[in-house]
Amino acid sequence: MISRPLTVTVGCLLAFVLFARFAFFPTATSPDAQGVPAELNPWTFVPAQHAKLHSLSPSQCTASFPGLYDRILATAGQRTVENGLITYDEVRIASGRCMLQVLVYEGELYITDLGDPLECYVSNGRERIVATLSLIQRAIASSPQPVPNIEFPLSYDDLPTRSTPGVTWGYTRKETEDNVWLMPDYGYWSWWAIGIPSFNSMSRSISAVDASTPWRKKIPRAVWRGTPHYAPALREKLIETTKDKPWADVKTVTIGQDERHFLSLNDHCRYQYVLQTEGTSYSGRFKFLQLCNSVTVSHKLEYAEFATHLMNPSGPKQNFIQVQRDWSDLEEKMQYFERRPKEAEAIAARSRELFADRYLTPAAVSCYLRQMIEAWAKLQGFEPQLCDINKTTGAKTMRGVPFEAFIVSFPQEKPGEYGRFAPG
Repeated sequence: MISRPLTVTVGCLLAFVLFARFAFFPTATSPDAQGVPAELNPWTFVPAQHAKLHSLSPSQCTASFPGLYDRILATAGQRTVENGLITYDEVRIASGRCMLQVLVYEGELYITDLGDPLECYVSNGRERIVATLSLIQRAIASSPQPVPNIEFPLSYDDLPTRSTPGVTWGYTRKETEDNVWLMPDYGYWSWWAIGIPSFNSMSRSISAVDASTPWRKKIPRAVWRGTPHYAPALREKLIETTKDKPWADVKTVTIGQDERHFLSLNDHCRYQYVLQTEGTSYSGRFKFLQLCNSVTVSHKLEYAEFATHLMNPSGPKQNFIQVQRDWSDLEEKMQYFERRPKEAEAIAARSRELFADRYLTPAAVSCYLRQMIEAWAKLQGFEPQLCDINKTTGAKTMRGVPFEAFIVSFPQEKPGEYGRFAPG
């Protein structure tokens, strides 16, 4: 049962020895590790070669993804001005609903508090936990240089502030929710609950559709499938607005109940226009729609994700079509671009180049997560500890469960055995 405290004999000492090996002898695969100044070692990101390369150096990450860290910088800056350093009391999760407490220590990932996943609001909690931690683990393990020690709370809820009013890492937030540090969601690893084995497998499938179906040969309509159960006011208005319109293919689908009009994600990419709607909060499928060489049509967003600040609704760098949240100008804009197919095709190409080929790639995700770790460390007002020490005996007990052990033993066989890993 992995909820028992883990008594350590040499583990806490061995962790330092292993970390020192990589801290003082960097790998030779990174230009930065060679001690070559970034300005003397120019770097060009080539999607076909580097999109899945997780070991980019900090200078390579910055050169490859300019502006990617704007959300991190803004959140950290706001924290500095308003609240100062992050305390350990803020890191400790309370009831633990849809929350984890996570430790990065000497280049390794630990779960120090699992919270109470059975009480989470979401149905695929296990998937979210495993996939999100796997993203972080990959970013750490592939880092060409040591990462700082940090400890942080993580919400895997669709609404992070529903799970905690305090500071947390989370998938989405409203612009006013400064306590949420935006991170890539679990879908960048896998979303098996809806049949996506991995982000890369879906990306390949979508690329195959685009390769066989150039934009001009795609279905010249705006497509949407979904249930009005989530965000009913928003989605029902879309269904009403597009009813019997020749430029729209909008139908409801309820998985397990009414699937007559089901359309796979990659088949959405056979259309010239893909309609994006928020749900409970952000849309988990939005990133996959952005992989298409199609024009994304989205209402004004209420919930931000880690890369949505890169969306541009107008001007020479326009990469999507933005409409009002009540869809009142949707028909007008669709008719405008129907008359100007070259403009629409250019928007689709810019979107794919920006998101599919660069900012939503696995390489970008790993760079972003390492930057989150760095930024959090600079605002951390305490020193994370791997072991608790018994004041009487001096015995050391590991506070958390290593990712490696967690990933092969979660979930517990008996639901009642979920519990806190760390001793009280």
